Amino acid sequence: MNLFRKTCTLIHATFANTKKFRTLLANESSKLNTQRSLVAIKEQGMLLSVPKDQSSGERVEFWVIGRLFHSPEKELYVCHRADAPQNMVELAFRICLTCAG
Repeated sequence: MNLFRKTCTLIHATFANTKKFRTLLANESSKLNTQRSLVAIKEQGMLLSVPKDQSSGERVEFWVIGRLFHSPEKELYVCHRADAPQNMVELAFRICLTCAG
C-alpha cells in the first residue's frame, strides 16, 4: 500500500505541473493559437513490479493509473494487475468517478 501511495504522489506532482501549465496557457491564449487539449496531461500510469512472495523469485506487475478531470476538477487513481482487461479498468474509473461525487 505504501508503494501505491508513493506512486500516486509522483503522478499527482505531474498533474500539478499540468494544472500550472494550463493556467499559464490560458493567460497566453490570446497571443497563441494553440490546441490546449493536446498539451495537457490527462492520464499517466506507472508500472510496478513487486515480489509475489519472499520464497520465490516470481514478481507480479501492477499498473497505477491516475486520471485528471477538469470539470469538475478531480484526480482519480486505480491500481490493477498488468493482465487486467482494459474494459475492467474503465469500469473501475467509472465507479471511482461515481463514488467521488
